[in-house]
Amino acid sequence: MLPFLRKPAAEIKAKKRYGIIISGPWDYKPNRDYLDYAIEKVFPKIKINTNVLIMGINPGETLRKKIRSYQKEDSAISIEILENVKNYREMVASSEIYFLSIKSGAGSSSKTLDAMEAGIPALVSHFIKEGMDPHGECPGLIACRDENEYAGWINILLANKELCKKNWRCGNDILPEKAKRSSSGLFKNTEMVQ
Repeated sequence: MLPFLRKPAAEIKAKKRYGIIISGPWDYKPNRDYLDYAIEKVFPKIKINTNVLIMGINPGETLRKKIRSYQKEDSAISIEILENVKNYREMVASSEIYFLSIKSGAGSSSKTLDAMEAGIPALVSHFIKEGMDPHGECPGLIACRDENEYAGWINILLANKELCKKNWRCGNDILPEKAKRSSSGLFKNTEMVQ
């Protein structure tokens, strides 16, 4: 069976509307685990006022209740859930940071590539960093060990707008090879290479 191949995307320019984006189908356990981790462990440590886009299908009422109860607390974060997305890549590019603490799962490489293509930093687990960028050639993939490191990087990036404006795009040299090995580029807006 041939793998799915992605065409490297043209640079997408979008007005920044979100500080943090998190995406995935929320009925998939690894995605749900990393979202719960973000809400319960990382978000309470964020000191900068920002808005978070939680994007993906099947969030369910349990997740919606968790977010409503979290937003009632004294928090610097406001959260929006978006299930139906017309232009996934534009939504990623409209964010400052891609939060991706997933430990495993088929979609992790695809989400990482999406952040790289959009030119925004992706906060990732060491598992993802080692798999996607083993030689440390992409500064836009920032490996974090725990909630303190994730929150620390979020606070640093959001507090320094010049740092956030930096083009974190690092795909011209490593994306084609990574895309060839990825079989998980299953987003609706991802084009298939014939």
